[in-house]
Amino acid sequence: MAAKAEGSKVDCVIIEVDYSRDRPNDWKQVLRYARIRSRKLVLLARGGAADAFLADLRALSADNMDFPVRMYSGADVEEVAATERCATYEVRRLGDIVNLAAIR
Repeated sequence: MAAKAEGSKVDCVIIEVDYSRDRPNDWKQVLRYARIRSRKLVLLARGGAADAFLADLRALSADNMDFPVRMYSGADVEEVAATERCATYEVRRLGDIVNLAAIR
């Protein structure tokens, strides 16, 4: 990952979602986290059925018209970062975001 300047946003927040273990009830926490820290949200879906993550992508798109969101299934973090042209990026697991929101 490339270094980012202090106080600036990264190009992408890449969040790994393991559908065999966790799935958020409310994507607003994830969107809020990504909007504060980045210019684009990229979700990496692992495990689970395609219909589950497509439903989540539709829900995210319905709640959000002005912030870019992309979703990939089973892809590699570096490959996705290159595809999305993310010079700087932050990688998190979905559980990390949910835990951070619960602390606040």
